[in-house]
Amino acid sequence: MMKLSQCKAFVAVADTGSFTAAAQLIGVSQSAVSHAVASLEKGLGTELLKREHGRITLTAAGRRVLYSARIMLKHAQEITTVGSLTRSASRTMLRIGVSRSFGKRVLARLLGEFHARHADVALDVRVGKCAQVEEWLRSGFVELGIGGLADRGFSVLPLVSDRMHVVLPVGHPLGAATAVHVRQLAGERLLMSGGEPEARLEAFFQEHGVDPLVSLRVDDPVTLMTMTANGYGVSLLPGIALPAKAPRLCALPLVPALPCDQVLAVGRRATANAFTNEFVTLVTSSLDRRELVVG
Repeated sequence: MMKLSQCKAFVAVADTGSFTAAAQLIGVSQSAVSHAVASLEKGLGTELLKREHGRITLTAAGRRVLYSARIMLKHAQEITTVGSLTRSASRTMLRIGVSRSFGKRVLARLLGEFHARHADVALDVRVGKCAQVEEWLRSGFVELGIGGLADRGFSVLPLVSDRMHVVLPVGHPLGAATAVHVRQLAGERLLMSGGEPEARLEAFFQEHGVDPLVSLRVDDPVTLMTMTANGYGVSLLPGIALPAKAPRLCALPLVPALPCDQVLAVGRRATANAFTNEFVTLVTSSLDRRELVVG
């Protein structure tokens, strides 16, 4: 069975190109690193490193194992982080998961106001895909989740009534209208974010008889907008993901409307944190002051 210590030693050697440097990096003896890598190779039944003329290179198998070893170490670190946060005093930490589609300007406002009220509370904000945020909620890694989340057993507070927008480079022929019909996107090079949002869009296109031409997938709204501004294609994003000002972009509502509402979800273990309700109250008051309305 592969051990974390073996993965750690192997990754360190691959990163540094030296058993000596790897030992210094992870704080063990060189012989311990050599033994760990040799044991890993023996357990897997294949050579991972070639040691020739003072140089260390990865074999084909080594490159594949390195990718998986990095993931294994990353997950181990996440588990350690969960344990560390659990041991921390729950009254001094609030953990929030936020989807990448949620507007940074809105998030910054909420976090800033909460910090002004509770400067003694540390905020741990993690950004990821909607599916990741939902998993963080289920596992208890975060107490609250924000974004275009599906209602999957969480307590949900509607946050923003939003819809999908077509993002165009300035000067694009479709930008002369006040909205873009889905059928007008036939033949356009589309830049998509992948995952669940794209799955919803594909179903939407199919419903309206459009065969989308997806030329690129980028899992980051900022990168999508940058590439759109540079003329690589047309992207589709929720209104809340759009910046307040983007001189090189034109964003128009997609018609028929495709809802992509944003919610605040409370995890099952959130009751253990005394500040969860404080943050929910803050969001509610922001809604009352119409601070979260998408323009």
